[in-house]
Amino acid sequence: MSNCFKTKFIYKFIVVFSFIISKSIFLFAAINENSNAFNNFYPHLTAPSRTVGSGKWTFQPTAGYSLETGSLLLNNLSYGINHRFEIGTVPIFFANRSDEIKTYPITFKVSLFESDNIDFGFTLTYIKFNFKLNVEPTSTTNNNSSSGANATQSNNSSIGQNRKYLYDVTYQVPQYNLVWRADSKNQVGINLAYKFYTVRVETENNKPREVNIGADFFIDYLHSPGNQMHYGIGYSRSHDLFNMPKEGAGFSITQSRNGKFFSSPRIGVHHYNDGENQLLISTSFY
Repeated sequence: MSNCFKTKFIYKFIVVFSFIISKSIFLFAAINENSNAFNNFYPHLTAPSRTVGSGKWTFQPTAGYSLETGSLLLNNLSYGINHRFEIGTVPIFFANRSDEIKTYPITFKVSLFESDNIDFGFTLTYIKFNFKLNVEPTSTTNNNSSSGANATQSNNSSIGQNRKYLYDVTYQVPQYNLVWRADSKNQVGINLAYKFYTVRVETENNKPREVNIGADFFIDYLHSPGNQMHYGIGYSRSHDLFNMPKEGAGFSITQSRNGKFFSSPRIGVHHYNDGENQLLISTSFY
């Protein structure tokens, strides 16, 4: 049962991913690098529709993951394969790998449509966790017992058995990114993400369980009075890992520094209705 489920899932993932890549290459192979001249969208919360650019790196929030945990350490490091495709990972997960915990984080982005006024892209976050949980047996001892061997045998009996559980958790977030450019100074970004994860425990009577967390919505307004400074404000309605809805709003400031190591450093803050405040930091390189 579990092997069949795993095979079907891998097959669907490969098919969907291959379709996105092939469709993107087919539709946009004739478009050159000059279209990246309009790639100046530095939002507060949403992900840009366009990729970072060929041969460039970026350190940015992980779609559907770092935003809900509030941790800068969960940002993803991405690389532009070409001007339409970007691939990345979450470095912090590799620092915490061990024999008991293994993670396989990967992120993709495809720029599906680009024009002077509207951009549309697709981002996928895929994180797979494998971790082992060793459950030790428990025992009881009755110090007041004096009924001999039978009592000793009964009191030293274990509740349960020493067993090792292997948890297999797959976390996926497909996200659609839309940017509308009113003019050279004003832009609006909209992201729609859907989070779900699958939990599988290798025990007797094991059955995979899929959990749909729900749709997340993010919208940003970006104002760029000049070529270097960009000011963004945004609103979000999202769900945490326990499927609890939360709303928030905040602002960010980004500076464009073409040719510098930190080419677009951004800092911002986002406040949620549950009282949590999240610090946002990201940048592109060169």
